[in-house]
Formats: sequence, C-alpha cells, structure tokens
Amino acid sequence: MTEKAALRAEIREKIAALSREKLRESNAAIREKILALPALRAANRVFTYLSLDWEVDTRAVIEALLAWGKTVAVPVVRGKGVMTFAGFDGADMADPNVVLSPEPSDILLVPALCYDRQNYRLGQGGGYYDRYLAANPGCSIGLCRSVLLQDHVPVEAHDIAVDLVITD
Repeated sequence: MTEKAALRAEIREKIAALSREKLRESNAAIREKILALPALRAANRVFTYLSLDWEVDTRAVIEALLAWGKTVAVPVVRGKGVMTFAGFDGADMADPNVVLSPEPSDILLVPALCYDRQNYRLGQGGGYYDRYLAANPGCSIGLCRSVLLQDHVPVEAHDIAVDLVITD
C-alpha cells in the first residue's frame, strides 16, 4: 500500500467516525468563513464542487453566491482524469457543452479528503483537480474540517497546492 493509499484509508476512517452534529457544526463554521472572504465577495464567478454527504457542504455556499448574483460553475467529467466546468443555477446544470474557464479573478473551491498545513491536498486519487489547477488560473481555496487537517500529506511532482485552506 502506498503512503497516499494508507493515508486515504486513515482519513476515511476518521470521516466515518464524525457525528452528524459535528458535520453540521463544521459546515456552518466553514461556510461563515468562506462567505466572509473579501476575495469571494469581489469575484464575479466561483468554480465549486457539489458536495457529497461527508464533504464540506457547498450547497449553502452556492445558494448564497447565487443570491449575491455570482455565476457559479460546477465540474463536468469529460473522461478519465479530465474535467471542465459548466454553469449551475442551484438546481440544474446549464448546458454542459458550454465550458466555463476561470479567469485570474475567479475563485475555485477545491474538494479533498484532507489538506496539510502547506496547502497540499489528498484527493480521491484520480488527479482531476491537480490537472485542472495546473492549467487554469484563479484563486484556489481548499475547504477542510480541522479534525482532518494534517501536518503533512505525501506530495508528488504533479501535486498542486491551493492558495488558501479554510477550516472550521
């Protein structure tokens, strides 16, 4: 088992042990911090993920962004290791064939199993976000529960650190 695979297994066990109450509290604290960021308020567009059950909740963030009149984009998988982003109105994805590409002033919210203190992420292992971040500008922000923040995650040459990590 590789170092990354072993850490993924460890983090998944920690995630499974989190109570629903802890998840809700963590989501609320992170949401409050992300929505208070001046860079987020200044951005016209936010590229984000649609959170899974255990991930830091982005649904309430998306609702707030849309209420503020921001353009929101979510990932579209195009093939093995390749993704783009398409517009999202909070309920439905816009035409996935209309690809939105981030500008330097846009914000990218990046999912992960965990982050470390140097802003490196441990993802699911598909490399989608590392490839995407390497090719696209914008301020990248990781969302991470503090109980999952690591001192160090294994880093390979292709791994890309985000610009900022927000925890609860």
